[in-house]
Amino acid sequence: MDNVCFLCKQIFQPRSLKTSRSRFKIMGITPPEGMGVTDRICNKCLHKMYDEQIKQDSVKQLKKNMTKDLLWYRNR
Repeated sequence: MDNVCFLCKQIFQPRSLKTSRSRFKIMGITPPEGMGVTDRICNKCLHKMYDEQIKQDSVKQLKKNMTKDLLWYRNR
């Protein structure tokens, strides 16, 4: 499936930007479940995934900081 986006199933144009599974580790993004080595993702889907993961990571960090603060105030 080299010529179709793994997520949105859009056919790639000759000059369209696409990303393979090997780039996810470099970018720090977890690849979608079921994505194989030969599968590709279009640039729009990649940006959506990146934005979602950044939001999830920031929410996790915020919750962690709030928990630390609450424990600190409680132990004072």
